[in-house]
Amino acid sequence: MRSYCLVQVNFALVARDIAATLESARLGVPWISTQESDAVEWLSQRNPGERVRLAVVQASATEFLHSRLRKLLQQAGSKVILITDGIEQERTAECSVLNLPFFTADLEGLLADLFGPQSSGRSGCAS
Repeated sequence: MRSYCLVQVNFALVARDIAATLESARLGVPWISTQESDAVEWLSQRNPGERVRLAVVQASATEFLHSRLRKLLQQAGSKVILITDGIEQERTAECSVLNLPFFTADLEGLLADLFGPQSSGRSGCAS
């Protein structure tokens, strides 16, 4: 079974950095989209043997909770990290949340929480 990660983030440069982090964590082949409509179309075309392990989505919690993208990810059994610009949204989200601005280490910490330390890209050594 082939595994993928969806990165749906507004800025392509940020999306590429996130994709590189997910790839180094061996969570699947990243697929990048800057538009929700493209992400929905891509998800709709996945074959049953293609698994989307994780989606990193930039949206407000309210937008995401009522989106077609969320429904498709839920049906696929995908874990979701939501990138938001407000702390108050953490309380309403049904998924892990990264608040803007964030650092790669913040993303790696969430990956460790979701998939264990071996998938975070971290060495496990104290610095």
